[in-house]
Amino acid sequence: MVLHFDKTVSSSIDARKRLLISKHFEYLKGKTLFNDYELKCMLLLYDKLSPKKVMKKAEFFQALRVMVGVTDNPILERLYCSLELPSMHGIMFDQWVSLLSLYSRGTLDEKTVFTFMVFDTMGTGHLTRGTVEDMLSHQLGKQFGNVSDEQNRIFINMVFSALDQDGDGRISWEDYRNTISKHPTMINCLGRVIPEQNVMDVFLTTFTRQVGPKYSLMYSKGLGRRTKMRSFISEKYKTA
Repeated sequence: MVLHFDKTVSSSIDARKRLLISKHFEYLKGKTLFNDYELKCMLLLYDKLSPKKVMKKAEFFQALRVMVGVTDNPILERLYCSLELPSMHGIMFDQWVSLLSLYSRGTLDEKTVFTFMVFDTMGTGHLTRGTVEDMLSHQLGKQFGNVSDEQNRIFINMVFSALDQDGDGRISWEDYRNTISKHPTMINCLGRVIPEQNVMDVFLTTFTRQVGPKYSLMYSKGLGRRTKMRSFISEKYKTA
């Protein structure tokens, strides 16, 4: 099946775009949790959102806000910094597709790796209390308006203690992974990095009928495909 990018442009421009998508397709084929048709749709979407070949920050923010409900500016900033290739000053096609693959059909382990990496902006392998305070203070203010210092302190202590399992005053990767493994609903406890699955299901239904846990399992195990997250997940966070 030939997918046309834009019937409003000349045939020569459309042909060049189709050649480019074919190269991107061959590069990513089998490396995501999308089938071939879905992968082509993701690449088409990238081109529509970012016609200049590199997705700029404003385009990235708007896409996540509208399509998957990730709306919080501090989270969007951290996501962008985690994914951006400094030399390109933006998000490349493979990072974009890998992110949507993770959001759509990634396992809890993969999503845990990714969320920790987003918050560990310095790549130290642990989260400080300062990071937790910054994220939670913003979340409380956004959700509940004026919150007293005492209420803020109690909530931060509660979340920090739940994540800092060994009580050493910082949240290591092992602390974080073990906590999320036992309590999966805490994966967004520092801010919504991972969209609600029902939101992703709605997103998927715009171009495929293969929606739901059955297909996530099929693509992750039955077809042996695993999200690579090649350019933006550190090896030290790699799950066993």
